[in-house]
Amino acid sequence: GGLKTLRGFDEESITASIYSIFTLEFRYLFDVNSFFQVFFDGAYYEHNANSGYLKDTPYGFGAGINFETKAGIFALSYALGSREGQSLQFKSAKIHFGLTAKF
Repeated sequence: GGLKTLRGFDEESITASIYSIFTLEFRYLFDVNSFFQVFFDGAYYEHNANSGYLKDTPYGFGAGINFETKAGIFALSYALGSREGQSLQFKSAKIHFGLTAKF
């Protein structure tokens, strides 16, 4: 989970033996590296461990903004996530942010 993979979930909150992630994102550009976005992230994963076998299809969706600064591209997203045993709840929404440096 997290800003770069499955938004709506905490970083490293999903452990997987195999996984696949897909993203659908619509962007409204207002500069070369600056845009508003709405997105949907979906995944499939399997985890084979001593405690048993798990598989799930978690997903997250939300909106965000990326804009260019002198330090790099700043990203801010608000996302809701759902997976087996965890329904969509506004109280568990995530705010993801990060900075991508450009050289």
